[in-house]
Amino acid sequence: MTTVTTRHKKHILAVAVSVAASFFVPVTAFADMRDIPVPAAVVYAGDQIVQGMLIDKPFSVPDAAAKNYVLQRRQVEGLYAKRTLLPGKPIPLAYVKLKDSVVQGVLTKATFEMNGLVISTFLIPLQSGVAGELVDARNPEYGRTIKALVKPDGSLQVGGL
Repeated sequence: MTTVTTRHKKHILAVAVSVAASFFVPVTAFADMRDIPVPAAVVYAGDQIVQGMLIDKPFSVPDAAAKNYVLQRRQVEGLYAKRTLLPGKPIPLAYVKLKDSVVQGVLTKATFEMNGLVISTFLIPLQSGVAGELVDARNPEYGRTIKALVKPDGSLQVGGL
């Protein structure tokens, strides 16, 4: 006959309590399964994401992480991949972007406006950027580097930033 010591009783009680507690985990701790768009094949950096490139796949995405991923096709269609997107894997929002309005190394019109005075010149952006981004640009005549705001029309705005 086996004798159960006090130490064994405490151990059995601890296991029983932990098993019982696991049944009472709040429902909010588990994420709902939802179909989210994922690439059907590899999408390389710089490629535009179009309708035929995506398939829906069920994933359990925690509510806290959901804001960081593409959950609907309309969030990503027409955008460009910043990084390589792998097939069947969720797409982080940080991995997609709008088409670049200015392209690195391409001579671009820039304007400076102040109190009705407008000065136009050309600058060479040192990085590509979309409308609203601040990029470094170089003046080809003097070699000086300045900050410029990318405008929706593909030009740069200097000063008053």
